[in-house]
Amino acid sequence: MPMSFLTQEWAADVRRSINAGPDAGLRARKADNYWDWVDRVRTRYRWSWALGGQPTAEGPQFYLLLCWSGGSCSSATVVGADEAERADFLLTASHQVWRALFDGLDPGRAVMDRAIRLRRGSVLEFFRGLYLFTETIASICRVPTVFPDVHTPNSTLGAAGSTGSGGFVESGGLR
Repeated sequence: MPMSFLTQEWAADVRRSINAGPDAGLRARKADNYWDWVDRVRTRYRWSWALGGQPTAEGPQFYLLLCWSGGSCSSATVVGADEAERADFLLTASHQVWRALFDGLDPGRAVMDRAIRLRRGSVLEFFRGLYLFTETIASICRVPTVFPDVHTPNSTLGAAGSTGSGGFVESGGLR
């Protein structure tokens, strides 16, 4: 059953998805040495990421805070802006970009096109773990998720997928 984006219940599912990683079928789509590199980086990784939307005037800002330790995502919680500022890396994307990621936008492309922006943290350290980051975003996007139906005047996604019920839009998790 889909969980609402940026809720504690959703964050718990996200953590499970990240730690489970891709299944054998998804791993087979990329070279073994790619996964060897991602796994090597993952075992040494010790940073934290706060992932959120771009601030709006519509209310408080929330972030997914992911902490890494011992080769796994040790915690995934939804936090406010003050706690997000204490993360090693603070990254933001618009609501439309988050929806597009869940609908299939390539996470690596989103970073390179600056649709996901590093707002705070060492650029060099971040890019040393870029493939771990993109695979983590892919794991997040495999969690069935429901988004608040946010309408913006310049949306490139429009209201595609809108259910019209309860103000939420379901986005299919990536396979």
